[in-house]
Amino acid sequence: MDKKNLTTEETFSLAVQNQQKNNLQAAEKLYKETLKINPNHVDANNNLGIILLRSGKLQKAISCFEKAIKI
Repeated sequence: MDKKNLTTEETFSLAVQNQQKNNLQAAEKLYKETLKINPNHVDANNNLGIILLRSGKLQKAISCFEKAIKI
């Protein structure tokens, strides 16, 4: 499947699958792709925040969580 033709939800679903497999770099990239398409995707913001928190990027994680809360 061509990644450029994936829908927002397909991209998000792939991100979740990668996160569940602890493939956090791929998941982070896919969550960011999801957010390029739909910046107000609450679950993508929240899950990206979790990954950023786990990798020590506290300020970026807080921004993601705050955005998720606002949405």
